[in-house]
Amino acid sequence: MRILGISGNLKTIQDPMTSNMTSMARTQWEANAPTDLDEARHRIIAAAAICVGHKGLSNTRIEDIAREAECSRATIYRYFSDREELILALILQESQFFAEQIEEHLARFEDPADALIEGVVYAIYMIKNDTGLTSYFSPGSFGIATSLAGTSSVVFEIVRQLVEPIFHQGQKNGRFRGDLLLSDICETLLRIVVSMLTFEGPKHRDKEGMQQFLRTFFLPSILA
Repeated sequence: MRILGISGNLKTIQDPMTSNMTSMARTQWEANAPTDLDEARHRIIAAAAICVGHKGLSNTRIEDIAREAECSRATIYRYFSDREELILALILQESQFFAEQIEEHLARFEDPADALIEGVVYAIYMIKNDTGLTSYFSPGSFGIATSLAGTSSVVFEIVRQLVEPIFHQGQKNGRFRGDLLLSDICETLLRIVVSMLTFEGPKHRDKEGMQQFLRTFFLPSILA
C-alpha cells in the first residue's frame, strides 16, 4: 500500500506510474486540475475530510468524495487503490495534525508522568470535540477506523515520536521503571485512547475523573 507523506519526516512513496498519473490528472478532473500527484492526493483527502465531517465515516462513499473533489470515481481510484487506502491516508493526516497540537500542549508539563496522563486525556477530548474524528469511533465505523489505525505502522510512529522524549526523561530521572520498553508504552497508550473513545463504560467521567482513573490504574504499572 502506498502511504501519503504527512510530515517532513514521513516521505511520500511513489510508484513507477507517478509521471503518467500527473499528466492524466489534467484530463480526468472536471475543473481546476491539480498540477502534480501530491496536490491531487491532498485535494481528494481534503474532500474526504469534508464528507466524513458531514456524513460520518460509515456513510461516506467514494461517490460523495468524488463529487466534493469535483472529479470522477475513476479519478480517485487512480490515486488510491480503494476506499480503505483513502480513509487510512485521511486518518494519518489527522493524526499528524493532532500530534503536533498535543506536543505543543505537553511542553508545559515538567513531570513525565503528568505529561503521559495529560496527553491521553487531551487527545481524547480533542477528538471528541471534532465531529469528523468522532465519527471514526462510532459503532458503524468502529471496525474500519480501529483496524486501520491499529495496524498502521505510520500511526504508531507518530505516537512514538510524541512519547519518546517523555519516556526517556522519565527513565533518566528514575520516575519510570527501567525495564519498560518504549514500544510497549506507545501501544498501551494508543489502546487506551481507542478504547476510551469507543466504549463509554458504565460510569461517565469528566476530564478530572479520567485523569484520576488513569493515575489509579495505569500509572502504577510504569512508575518506579
